Amino acid sequence: MVWAVASLLILLQCSPDAFALLAWDRPSITHGQYWRLFSSALAHYDWQHLLINLALALPPAIWLARKQPHALWQLYLLSTVSLGIYMLLYRPDMDVFAGMSGYVMALWTYVLLQYRQHRYIIAGVLLLLTLKVVTEAAGFQAFWHDQHSYLVLWEAHAGGMGAAYLLCCRT
Repeated sequence: MVWAVASLLILLQCSPDAFALLAWDRPSITHGQYWRLFSSALAHYDWQHLLINLALALPPAIWLARKQPHALWQLYLLSTVSLGIYMLLYRPDMDVFAGMSGYVMALWTYVLLQYRQHRYIIAGVLLLLTLKVVTEAAGFQAFWHDQHSYLVLWEAHAGGMGAAYLLCCRT
C-alpha cells in the first residue's frame, strides 16, 4: 500500500495539471472545491520537494503499514484537513500551498510515541522536533527559502505533531 501511494505521488508529479487540481487554493476552496482540504498533501512544488517528503515519509509509513495500517489514513486525514481548515480561518495571507511535510511530522511523531520503553530517548527526539517547529514559527528557515520560491509552513509541522498526539491519546 505504501509503495502504491508513493508511485501515485510520482505519477502526479509527472502530470502538468495535478498541482493546479490538488493544491490547497483559497479561492477554489471558497468556491466549493472542498477536496483541496485533504488533497494538498498529494501536490508538490517540484521534484526536490516531493523526493524530500517521500524520503522522510517512507520509513515511518512502512513501519505503520505493518503494525497499524489504520493509523496511516487517520493521521493523513487529521493532519491535512485540520491544516486546511486552519489556513482558511487563520492565514488569510496564504492563497496556495502544497506538500505533505505536516503528514511527515505526524508519521514520525506517532511512530516515536509508540516506543514507550525508550521514553527518555524518544522524549529527547520529540523535544528536538518541537524545537524545530518553534524555530520555524520564529522565522528561521536556514538555507531553504533562499533556494526555493515557497516557504516551509511551520503550522503544517505543528499540526502534524498535534494530530499524532491526538491519535495516540485516543488509542
